[in-house]
Amino acid sequence: MRPALAQWLFDRHPDVGAWALVRQAISDLIGDAAAVSDPAGWIESFRQLGFSPLPVARAMMREHGKSSPLAILLGQQSEDPEIVSAWAEWLLLQDDPSAAFEQWGAVVARGGVPPPSGYIAWGGALHEQGSHDRAGEVWERALSAFPDDAQLHYMAGRTVQGAGLSEAAVAHYERALALSPRHAQAHNNRGILHERDAPFLALASFQRARSLAQSRDLLRHLAEAFPNCRPGRMLYGWNLLAAGNYKEGWLHYAAGCGSKPTKIPEWHGEPLYDRSLLIFQDQGMGDLFQFMHLIRLLPDGADVTLAVADSALALVSHQRLPCKAVTTSSVDWQASNFDFQIAQMKLQSLLAVDLLNPPSSPPYMIAPRGLLPYWEGACASDRRLKVGIVWAGNPRYLGDSLRSTRLRDWLPLFDLPDVSFYSLQKDVASNQALAWDDLELQNIAFDCESWEKTANAIALLDLVISVDTGVAHLAACLGKPTWIVLPGKFTDFRWMLEREDVPWYPQARLFRQKVAEPWSEVFLRVRKQLSDDLPSLRHGV
Repeated sequence: MRPALAQWLFDRHPDVGAWALVRQAISDLIGDAAAVSDPAGWIESFRQLGFSPLPVARAMMREHGKSSPLAILLGQQSEDPEIVSAWAEWLLLQDDPSAAFEQWGAVVARGGVPPPSGYIAWGGALHEQGSHDRAGEVWERALSAFPDDAQLHYMAGRTVQGAGLSEAAVAHYERALALSPRHAQAHNNRGILHERDAPFLALASFQRARSLAQSRDLLRHLAEAFPNCRPGRMLYGWNLLAAGNYKEGWLHYAAGCGSKPTKIPEWHGEPLYDRSLLIFQDQGMGDLFQFMHLIRLLPDGADVTLAVADSALALVSHQRLPCKAVTTSSVDWQASNFDFQIAQMKLQSLLAVDLLNPPSSPPYMIAPRGLLPYWEGACASDRRLKVGIVWAGNPRYLGDSLRSTRLRDWLPLFDLPDVSFYSLQKDVASNQALAWDDLELQNIAFDCESWEKTANAIALLDLVISVDTGVAHLAACLGKPTWIVLPGKFTDFRWMLEREDVPWYPQARLFRQKVAEPWSEVFLRVRKQLSDDLPSLRHGV
């Protein structure tokens, strides 16, 4: 946090001569708990130095869950559009969207203009609620004030796309790309809305209005009419897999998977004896972990290489797989060093994998040991049930807002007796724990800077409870009892439909959010189950 703030100040005011004074102010603010406990003091100090305290107050709100500096600013300047907008974001983080919308509405009613970030939070929240008309009004007002903001055009495109207005969505995405040519999400969404894919635009609204079976029937017709449409084929495959139709589902899913621009021929099931095959990770860590063991199903005599993300290499190399492991970045894709190559998520179709009858059972992976000596000692002396938790996923994932929770949703679990909680949470979401000074949550993730060490940490615990993330898959692949909390809509295909279990992870239990059910209610059910199962979990039954 401290270096980031220092860089922000330096970039904003490079001409400040008293740099040592600025640096000391930042150190006092972030490094000294007394200074943080007296926000009025550092707010005034920042003003005397010629800096606005609002960006720092917003950072403390978003990253540390501390609202007191923002509350002071609001008390001092109750009609400042940027401060009121930041306060509305805080209300949104507190799961009070009505109050947040009221604050933004008050700014507009006074003739004020929220900053782009405020409009993005405001319109984005309405979009997530499915209020496309109201969100559209926000984007119209925002773009009137900030016509050259690429992110606002992208967000407006999402909303009109959700409403089925493909031409308007494409126009917004193209404007966003004209302003920001590297806007990856705008590129992605515009590609999905390409003319040949237009029939699939009706799917989202259709799925909300009809049954899954009817959606599948529509998708089948569209996949037959547009067989070269990769997003459509993958979506149909996804739908079939969720329903347990693995033979046909993997076929369509594989047709929708991407490919590498390479001179190496793609493998289509040709004999592999005395031939070399490159398998490359084409999707996330959960996919890598869940299906990595299928390499053992390849015929003997093949020279197999598995290329994975840099962060996964050490853990993959520990798995005693019948293949070499390298990083994807180290592969020369324009050379002909292999006879064949294949995306990992296409293997299931070629190997005719039926997940309802898995070819093997967990543990599918091996956890390294000895990488966390402190935690191995601490966990060995902890006589309570040791539970690792992950409450949020990777925020860069497009569907993260649906699957991720907030730590406050988990609070009912923490008053259970004879249970110790260990945080496996990484990234920005881990900072949510700073909002509770007395929360008994041990931060084992702090020492897990690699997947290899995360696997070691999981092996020390008795149970892992997680949202749908790579950690959940890793724990289940290690054979650890794993409870997975799933969103009420757009659930990943691998968790199937309306089940509390899955065949390929027999030690996993699924907790599904009901439609419109708040996460807090889901965790009351998790708490009851944990209380009921405590004796058997403690004895490894």
